[in-house]
Amino acid sequence: MKVVRSECVNKSAFIEGLLTAWMGTRVSSAKILLLQIIILSLFIRSARSECKVLKCTSQYARSTDQLNPNTDRQYCTALRAYADCVRRTARTCRGDLNYHSTAILIPDLMENYNCSPVPPADETNKPVHQADSADTPAPTTAFISYFDDQMCSYHGRRAFRHCGLFGDPHLRTFYDEYQTCKVAGAWPLIDNSYLAVQVSNVKLSLTTGATATSKLTVIVKGHPDCADQKVYEAHTNNLPSAFIDGTQSSGRGRSLVVVEVVPDHHIEIHVKFIATTIVVRQIGLYLTFAIRMPDELIHMGESPDSLQLCVKGCPRNERIDYTQLLTYPTRDGDQDVAMTREDAMLKCRETNVTDFYFDSCVFDLMTTGDVNFTVAAKEALHDVLRLHPNGRALQQNQTSIFDTLSSVNTDSAGPSCRTRSNSITLILIVLGVLVSSLSSLSSSSSSSHTL
Repeated sequence: MKVVRSECVNKSAFIEGLLTAWMGTRVSSAKILLLQIIILSLFIRSARSECKVLKCTSQYARSTDQLNPNTDRQYCTALRAYADCVRRTARTCRGDLNYHSTAILIPDLMENYNCSPVPPADETNKPVHQADSADTPAPTTAFISYFDDQMCSYHGRRAFRHCGLFGDPHLRTFYDEYQTCKVAGAWPLIDNSYLAVQVSNVKLSLTTGATATSKLTVIVKGHPDCADQKVYEAHTNNLPSAFIDGTQSSGRGRSLVVVEVVPDHHIEIHVKFIATTIVVRQIGLYLTFAIRMPDELIHMGESPDSLQLCVKGCPRNERIDYTQLLTYPTRDGDQDVAMTREDAMLKCRETNVTDFYFDSCVFDLMTTGDVNFTVAAKEALHDVLRLHPNGRALQQNQTSIFDTLSSVNTDSAGPSCRTRSNSITLILIVLGVLVSSLSSLSSSSSSSHTL
């Protein structure tokens, strides 16, 4: 039987027609009503059963964007609210990989930043954020077990260091040295008993030799009791949410996990048994890298002649003296730069980056003209404030090259200005003395004539 749906056919008649065509028999109105109720209930259940763990993650990211986890008490409050939000999604997210990855991430963060799962007595009961009331079942034993499982937690000294690589590229070593490097091709950032990280950089400018990271490989070497060895690989336009074998986690209590924070733009690798956090972002066409790792593990198992940029910095012949370009006077139409210094400084000030990150931003814009590098500098500074154990205090003591240049320009111009000023002052003094002397002589002469 052929069914034709006209404009005047109402919804019930249409459904009845479909059923008649399908079953070949007439269907009673009661059955049609029952079918409509079933379809509606299935739709509502589907809508309510959607996993909202990514919503929890985005709310947590927004609430902690300006917080320093090492000094701001509100960070622990936000982290507890994050845990509550994720717990509320347990029923609807039970089969979701992002949920399970996030569930193991939270206790790791709490341990790293000394946050108690139980709020202090004087803490407000208002949550920073929470999931929709539809997703509010009691915590599941699976989620609680992540907090209780301490077998593969890190029990060493909790003194951490941070390394970051971003932009054209700019390097902050574990020992807070700032460098801008060429390093075209493949270079190791870290290579110790626990981790190996390598980047591949492509050339951006033949004039300055600047490059940017187009590929990044992380090898977590594993632990016999806690996690298998896993390899993570990202490159331009491909920032996976899993290791290369397709898994997102490994080991007891998911002690090694990849968490997708912002799809295609921001992932994190958390290695619980060595208390290490790795942040990888794609901004524009290029990748950025940041890591927080215990100080006592950084040198374990390294060979004496190993080249690790995060540990030893770039070789001297691979370093770029970016101050040379930043002090170069530019104007519109200048063929040596992609953007004038003044325009680059204006755009970088809009992102509120400071010191080395401001200088790096200006350098990148003058080199490439790609405004995505302003975002790269901003996120790199955000990673420092989040991952560096003393990041905020260190940044307050840093200055931009432009502050130094301003001081240098004043000093360099000062001697000649002061020389001219001193000469003029001396001349004025001499003229004053002469005028005074002439006045005295004139007065004496007038007196003698009077007598």
